[in-house]
Amino acid sequence: MAKDSEESTLGRQRGTDDAFTGRSAQLAVMAELLRRRCNAAIPEVDLGTDGFAFRDDRDEMIRIQVKACTTPHSYADGSGYSARFSLPVKQLTEPEREPELFYVLAVLREDRWTDFLIVSQVRLGVMFRGGRPFGFHNPKNDDLQITVEFREKVTISGQEFTDCRNGWESLPPLRPEA
Repeated sequence: MAKDSEESTLGRQRGTDDAFTGRSAQLAVMAELLRRRCNAAIPEVDLGTDGFAFRDDRDEMIRIQVKACTTPHSYADGSGYSARFSLPVKQLTEPEREPELFYVLAVLREDRWTDFLIVSQVRLGVMFRGGRPFGFHNPKNDDLQITVEFREKVTISGQEFTDCRNGWESLPPLRPEA
């Protein structure tokens, strides 16, 4: 069996295709930050931070964790699509720290990156710990699997995230200065 399609009884294992896709998503995010005149840096060792974003003329700096979905499911009625992502529970339950962590959930549709959901670790952590059902916790790999519904409104487990869709300006280094 090819490494790209390995399956195991412990769950899906990452293969070569996943590595290329994940890196592609990471570079798409970094390119978008640069296009917006925000500096981006990729750490030499990835221990849960895929990148940093900052501007030399401002104090704000953030950490970025990129997750990719390459198999979105289109709704039959044409109203949109859904995309599934896996987030490390450890990140959602750790206390806040500086610099702040933001997730960029990237969706590949029709061979191009079409949507980026940009949401803070704090916001997702509050939802995860809030007592209401939120995603599916996979204890085998300690990930939270969430499904994002991209329609006129964007939702996760019934909670609205429309403000996060392609919400680059919500990132501290890109927010308008007061």
